[in-house]
Amino acid sequence: MQLSIINYQLSMFECPARVGRLPEGYDAGRQVFVGIWQEGQPIAVLELLPGLNGGEVVYLSELIVHRDARRQGHGGKIVEAVVEFARNEGFGEIQLGVGDENPDGLRFWEYCGFVLVHKYDDMSLMKRVLYEKAAD
Repeated sequence: MQLSIINYQLSMFECPARVGRLPEGYDAGRQVFVGIWQEGQPIAVLELLPGLNGGEVVYLSELIVHRDARRQGHGGKIVEAVVEFARNEGFGEIQLGVGDENPDGLRFWEYCGFVLVHKYDDMSLMKRVLYEKAAD
């Protein structure tokens, strides 16, 4: 996937798995990183784990936006590209966790169409449904 959008590029790229950070049993070869570059420099990276939790889910593990590039719409652009990727690959939903120490992150994900699924002691599980399974 390679998109040129105005003054930055969005692309999928390979990056070595961060040892010890992946869920037990998850195939590191399925891990994907999506990045945005502006003027040749990475300004945002989103890590996703397609096929987590039974194969129907893309789990978003990390969204990192350079401090100087925040609140400029880059996060939303990268999330929408991942939503398009997940739909095209046939995934039913996208999930992520947001720590309680990150209220701005919670608001960002709500703005991107994610809803609270479960509240844990120190984090919130959120999801965005891409399509509903047909009833059997």
